[in-house]
Amino acid sequence: MIRQVVPVLAGLPLATTAQAADLAVRAPPPPAPSWTGVYVGATFGGAWADRDLRLFGNDLPATNRLAAISNFVGNQPVVAPGFSAGLITGGLEAGFDVQASAAVVAGFVADVSLMSLEGSGVGTSALFPPSYTQTLTADQKVDWWGTLRARVGWLATDNLLLYATGGLAYGQVERSAAYRFDGPPGAIAGGVGGVSYRCPAPGQTCFAGSASGVELGFTAGAGAELLIARQWSLKAEYLYVSLGRASVDAVALTLLNASDRASSFTADFGRTDFQVARGGIVYRF
Repeated sequence: MIRQVVPVLAGLPLATTAQAADLAVRAPPPPAPSWTGVYVGATFGGAWADRDLRLFGNDLPATNRLAAISNFVGNQPVVAPGFSAGLITGGLEAGFDVQASAAVVAGFVADVSLMSLEGSGVGTSALFPPSYTQTLTADQKVDWWGTLRARVGWLATDNLLLYATGGLAYGQVERSAAYRFDGPPGAIAGGVGGVSYRCPAPGQTCFAGSASGVELGFTAGAGAELLIARQWSLKAEYLYVSLGRASVDAVALTLLNASDRASSFTADFGRTDFQVARGGIVYRF
């Protein structure tokens, strides 16, 4: 009986030591990454937009010119062209996030980007057909733009943030418009009450105007950001950007009489808005 108990007792320290070794190997899981802190990043992507131009005479001579009011059969109104624009955009951003809970992240981000978003349209119609035509051209370009936004997100996993964003937008916008008559010298002219215009030579621009400036508006969008290392993340983002309405006055370059005031019309480009789809890389401090 004593011989049977001794081997069992002798094996107990070995079993206890092995179990302790197993417990020592099982380290606690690493803590979830924190999204709280300052970050900087770079973005690159594409932008696109559509424009529908509208024309308004600012006086009777210009209004009649746009509507092609005359006694000549077959004259057509000036065509207001629509056009699409799109190209690339890229820039820098900086922001700050606070992880408010295990699943909620909120913060602010500011960014500025260069852009080559440029579009132009040409509208041609008959004037004194079949020999002659009139042409209106319009151009618009966004040189650079930026935003100051809030963003609120939900952590789908510890490393993946899905977020909505919105706030202030701003950008440098250029636009221009011109009217040309491809007909005989002085064939069209108009004047009422000391306001006039005249198209002096074939193919010469009769009305022209341009404007540029920094415009303010708003932006809204959504995105996703993925932590790929302790301080690095990749992001994908969509933004709708609106910089308000844009227009330009095209003014007569030649008048019937030197003492006249120049006739003019307004080319209304509508809302200067565009859409952006871009990716980015972020470094977190």
